[in-house]
Amino acid sequence: MPTTPTQRPALPPSRWSTLSTNRRTARPPTRSTAATAALPTITAPPLAALCALIAITAPLLTAATLLLAATALTAAQAAAQQPPVTISGRILNATAAASSPVPGLPVTLHMQTAETQDSVSAIADAQGRFQFADITPDPAVTYAVSVRYQDALYGAQINLRQGSPPAITINVYEAAYDLD
Repeated sequence: MPTTPTQRPALPPSRWSTLSTNRRTARPPTRSTAATAALPTITAPPLAALCALIAITAPLLTAATLLLAATALTAAQAAAQQPPVTISGRILNATAAASSPVPGLPVTLHMQTAETQDSVSAIADAQGRFQFADITPDPAVTYAVSVRYQDALYGAQINLRQGSPPAITINVYEAAYDLD
């Protein structure tokens, strides 16, 4: 088959290479001396230059690592140094026009992170008031309060980023049953 100036001849079978168990690869085509001379020559830097570069940058990397660790430690210390807060509130039965306190209900404070969850309980007093004292705020924790009244769950999420939150009011309602 004749070749045209835009086509290159196919490699003869003697130049073919197959993969075998020793992972031989195909042989690259040979280039003319003129084509090879036109290619840039890339040489590896001397070993001494690489060692000098590592010696210069290693202390900088160590300093950057220490700065990041100190910043993380400072943030953790700031979170740990926040003063304890008090979470308080009241449970009211809002079914009637005038809300009335609901005494004696267990109230649960939920504290949850991505990995853990914990809870603390308190009992509402005769005026429906509850309180959780000495809670150390943690920015990684989500806080919520819940109460169960007549088989229904009521609750509120709490933001402790600004210290003790204002008193929480949890409105509960009388259960209505449909007898149909």
